[in-house]
Amino acid sequence: MKTLKRHLAKLNSISLKRTLFMSLVVTVIASCSIVPYYDLGVIEQIEEATATADRFYLLMEMDSTSEGSPRNYEAAEPFYYDLILDLRKVNRANEYRVKSEASTKQVNLAIGIIKTQKSVHENMKSLQATGLIKLHRSQTMDALFILRETESRFPKKSN
Repeated sequence: MKTLKRHLAKLNSISLKRTLFMSLVVTVIASCSIVPYYDLGVIEQIEEATATADRFYLLMEMDSTSEGSPRNYEAAEPFYYDLILDLRKVNRANEYRVKSEASTKQVNLAIGIIKTQKSVHENMKSLQATGLIKLHRSQTMDALFILRETESRFPKKSN
């Protein structure tokens, strides 16, 4: 019986040490930043992408008659690539930041939306339905808004 009590006491001592050690580890990890810090440069790149998208969809909504209208796929294709390139800049900036997975995921979702819209536009050759243009604009602007909000909520780095 005494041997059993000694073994239980020893196990309790080991368990207590492990618990204290794990508590210390969790405290140290929790005190480290688990999200990237706010980066004004990334916000500016998102704003650039938003301006590109806004310009593209405004042109598409305004002009439907000319051959050079972005409603025609051939004229719109460079706009799609410009927008994707703007978003890839944000992804490259994220590569240099620690713990930017959430932002990278949002950028990739936005790029996926643009690529899907580009594919739809290419298959249709021309987007004449203003409802579809407005839907594409809304999807793109929502994705960019969510990306901007994700970035804006990161903590500011204290000096």
